[in-house]
Amino acid sequence: MKLDKFVLAQNMAFLISIPPESNLAKLLAFCLTTKAGKNTPGTKILEMTYDLIENPSKLPYWT
Repeated sequence: MKLDKFVLAQNMAFLISIPPESNLAKLLAFCLTTKAGKNTPGTKILEMTYDLIENPSKLPYWT
């Protein structure tokens, strides 16, 4: 259990250290706004991602 907490702490520290104006922060914000929930199957998320890569005009202007 301690290892899980350590890994979680490392990942949280990484996310916290990302500057809000960076491209990575913008990508993370975009991923959060898609609102893919725990009931969204991985194949659906992959399909959504592939569609956005193929049709980038569907992306919001701020991305």
